[in-house]
Order: sequence, then C-alpha cells, then structure tokens
Amino acid sequence: MIRIAGRIRSDGKHFDAIVGIARGGWVPARLLCDLLGIQRLISVQLVSYEKMERGKIKQLDMPELSGIGEVLLVDDVSDSGSSFKHSLSVISRSGVSAKTSAIYVKPWTAFRPDYYYQEVNEWVVFPWEVVEVVGPMVKSKTDSPEQISKRIGMDISTLRSFQDFFVDCALSSEKELFEGSGRVAKQD
Repeated sequence: MIRIAGRIRSDGKHFDAIVGIARGGWVPARLLCDLLGIQRLISVQLVSYEKMERGKIKQLDMPELSGIGEVLLVDDVSDSGSSFKHSLSVISRSGVSAKTSAIYVKPWTAFRPDYYYQEVNEWVVFPWEVVEVVGPMVKSKTDSPEQISKRIGMDISTLRSFQDFFVDCALSSEKELFEGSGRVAKQD
C-alpha cells in the first residue's frame, strides 16, 4: 500500500475522497486514506463471488457522491475487471471523476487500474477474507487440507489453524460464525 500511495503522491494527485469497493476493497481503501491523508471514505458494496466462483455483479448500496470533485476508487484485485467497470459507471453517472487502484492485477483483466502494486496469476487470499474463502472449503471436505493449501497458496500449518478454528466453533453455516458459537460476538 505504501508503494501505491507513493506513486499517487509522486503523480501529484489529490482526491476529495476514497471509494472502497466492498468488501475486498475496504481494508486497502482505509489504508490509503491514512497514507494519503484523506478523511472521507465512501463505500460501494458489490457482490460478484460466491465460494470462489464468479457470478453476475449485484450492487448492494449506492454511495452519495454529491459535492465531490475527484475520487480514488479502490479494490483489492482487478481480476475480471467487472467490479471496477461497474463502480466507475456509478461514479461517472454522479458527475464525479475517478482514478483507480488495486493491490493486485490479473494478466487477463479487462480493466487495468491507474495504480496497482503487482500483477499476479494466482488466487490471492487476503487476511480480511480468510473466513469467507477458507471456511466453506474446509467445511465442504471435498478437498484435503493439502489440496486447499495448494489451491489458495496458504501455508498448510496456517490452513490447519483455520481448520481447527472451524471445528472448534462447530460451524455448520457461515451465519453461525457470527451467531452460533457464543465465542464470536453477534453482529447487528
């Protein structure tokens, strides 16, 4: 994130706000707010993946952008590029201009952000999405821990720690993570 922020600063760019594409772009957007000294953080929430399978984009909320000049639109990865394209269309309809940023870019993406850290081929599992990615894979028991580890590029001992967590909490659905075990606070 520091390298991305450095590139933005060296370009002399200043943004009125940062728009994070939720959920994956929330953490990088928040970090860029700090690194660039930007107070206003806005979210646009899209859903396009379910259990590591890409589907049609659904927009869950609409950001209020009135009175804003230029924003930095942030996501974690530009894989297909569809999240960026969709979000940019929402932003441009509001009359706001935007630059874009992602941590990683896939070589096959249909959208290359203005700022990014690195191009990668692998599936990337970020610390803030481990439960939503690894949980269903561990619980399905269709793949061995070794196969899961190889598929997502996670160290086997780390994966086993998450597996132990899910077993310990006796999770039978993603919803139980927040409501079922009593060990994790219930979300409102």
